[in-house]
Amino acid sequence: MNRPALPAAAAALLLAAGSPVVADPFNPTVAIVAPSTLSGPIKAEFDETVQGVTGDNVVLRVAGTKKDLSASVVCRDIGGERTSCATGAVRTAILRPDDVLAPGQRYVAIVDPAGAAPVTSLVGAEVPRTAKSFRTGLVHQEGSRAAIYRWRRIPSSSASNGSYVSERTAGARAVFRFEGSSVAWITRTGRNQGKARVFIDGERIRTVNNYDPEARFDVRRRFRQLGEDRHRMVIEVLGRASTEATGAWIAVDGFRAGGDTVGQSHAAFRWGVVADQDAFAGGYARSVAKGARSTFRFMGKGIDLDLRAGPNRGIAEVLLDGELRATVDTYASSTGNRRVSLAGLTDAVHRLTVLVTGRKRTASSGRMVAIDRWIVREPPTRSFRGLGTWVDLWDYGLDPAAATADMKTKGVRTLYLQTARYNSGKAFLYRKKMVAWLEEAHARGIDVVGWYLPAYGKYLDADVRRTVKIATFVSSSGERFDALAVDIEFKGKTDSLDEFNDGIRAHLRRVRRRVGNRYPIGGIIPAPVAMDRSPSSWAGFPYGSVGRYTDVVMPMAYWSYRKADGSCDADILYCAYRYTKANVKRSADRTGLRVHVIGGIANEVTKAEVTDFARAARERKAYGASLYDYATTRSGAWDALGNL
Repeated sequence: MNRPALPAAAAALLLAAGSPVVADPFNPTVAIVAPSTLSGPIKAEFDETVQGVTGDNVVLRVAGTKKDLSASVVCRDIGGERTSCATGAVRTAILRPDDVLAPGQRYVAIVDPAGAAPVTSLVGAEVPRTAKSFRTGLVHQEGSRAAIYRWRRIPSSSASNGSYVSERTAGARAVFRFEGSSVAWITRTGRNQGKARVFIDGERIRTVNNYDPEARFDVRRRFRQLGEDRHRMVIEVLGRASTEATGAWIAVDGFRAGGDTVGQSHAAFRWGVVADQDAFAGGYARSVAKGARSTFRFMGKGIDLDLRAGPNRGIAEVLLDGELRATVDTYASSTGNRRVSLAGLTDAVHRLTVLVTGRKRTASSGRMVAIDRWIVREPPTRSFRGLGTWVDLWDYGLDPAAATADMKTKGVRTLYLQTARYNSGKAFLYRKKMVAWLEEAHARGIDVVGWYLPAYGKYLDADVRRTVKIATFVSSSGERFDALAVDIEFKGKTDSLDEFNDGIRAHLRRVRRRVGNRYPIGGIIPAPVAMDRSPSSWAGFPYGSVGRYTDVVMPMAYWSYRKADGSCDADILYCAYRYTKANVKRSADRTGLRVHVIGGIANEVTKAEVTDFARAARERKAYGASLYDYATTRSGAWDALGNL
């Protein structure tokens, strides 16, 4: 991947060709602000007054798809007052998704997508298409909007819909939203029923005692004279009861409001939350009700669940997409955390459920199950999986929007984008265009790995700084690289083979220390088969350091520049199939890492050779594969890569 340095004149031309298109100064522009929560909002802020905003030209999508998610759009004028989106003088459009976004999912908000009537200025100038990709957060506390809590469901022929829900843990809540001047909470009373507070629109209205010597159903707690507006009623379990009572349960059977009677499924439920300075974010949610459950919806290939353990804790069941994955005893002699980790999941939206079983070990003084937080995980190697393609500094003049759209149609999962090289003079040679590549790739659901070519020796300190900056880079619009890769091959600036090998070790060690163990790093290395043929040139190559400090090894298994010199049958060096298989195996054996194999050079290979390359990658179970590079890969080669 090491091309010769660009002449100054050529570099200037390339920079000019790669410059972003300058917008018409008379056209309005828009800045899209990503949401800070799972429920939004997403803001489109225009630099001048516009009109014609609709649900078709301000949209939200899952990245990589063309389907608009259901959402509502509200518009405000320059003073912040609400105005008509279609005909008003709009300065801000506020997009709020109808459903809670999934943690770990990547989304893209778009103003003026293709095919929609555009937003325009008051004199008819169109707002250019603008997209903002973002990913929802990965760490969520017990109160996350992605978590749905349920109380214990109790079947009963006396209940209005054949069952009711019940909870006795202090602080548990049921929330019912309604419209009208009155509401009735339909409940039951009995000897084991306790006390609850009722709030309406945030105001405490009444404390209710549901104790009764006789069991009664269809008991209605009515609240009137509320005004003909939308209201929010909260029923809070106190965990207390009258002295005569045998329990402190609170039941929800249904509600009546606006002339309609509805069941308990029309309410939202929460477990009780306890403040605990030793818990993450200072609290956790808990329940002791057998059958109570919490379901967390997320996007990712792995997840960690932190349960709070202690002397009064019981046994929980953990289910993924309805399948039992773990039974967890959360008893401990002292309080602490009990972690459940699930990995190797499919790349899809999942539902993790925690079920209170009502069981406990003999030593425990209670049956409580407590949830502290969820952490969505992805393997650090995710971005190196499957089909990739490469863009180096010489190809920055390509149009990022058109190129990434083409990559998407060809099934590319990851774009490997060069950021700089040892003699670039800066960490990012063409920063503005680099950001455009990031934005366009992410908008299409394509990961981006930034890669750097070091030279070691006197360049070592600069090499470390520039490589680390790939991991720490954040654009003004919030774009980041998904991973980084180090192009380990250039010996031209070191005085000896020992200095070269020592430079590799030091560079990888220092980069790993700076970026941490969780940030994904790929090690791009010369083909092991070729290195073995030239021991005097590659003696002592530090495979061990590559295996220790990177997450994926990426051998440059190029065969194209040898194919005219010999026969595939006579020597493995001339055979795309055998050469690829051997390089994948030796790379894995010597580093202990997953392998993303790189073939090419793309404009010098035949479709038949690429077919052999892809077949070898599949047979050796390579984690990913790609041809170097995108600009030179012809259509026939893409066809052969399709199965990757």
